[in-house]
Amino acid sequence: MSATVQPYIIVIGNVENSITAAYVCINSTLWKVGSVLQAVDICFKSFFTFDAEYQIEAYHIWLFIQRALYDIYLVGERSVTNVTTLISRLNQIAL
Repeated sequence: MSATVQPYIIVIGNVENSITAAYVCINSTLWKVGSVLQAVDICFKSFFTFDAEYQIEAYHIWLFIQRALYDIYLVGERSVTNVTTLISRLNQIAL
């Protein structure tokens, strides 16, 4: 049984110039998308669609996206204090 690679984003280009392409990789298949924002959206939604877990190295980033941008809070999920604090502070600014 081989280990599976979780969905991830590939961006072609650099900051000095411009982004020339964005992809989402799911199960070794590259899906070209229209923008980095669309890549983040599709990659995030694919975690839920395929019941995949966030990579441990990026757990805090995906948890922030899940809670701050999509307002999704799941029962029993591991909490990260820094993510909770950041969202709380951002909500205070928004008021």
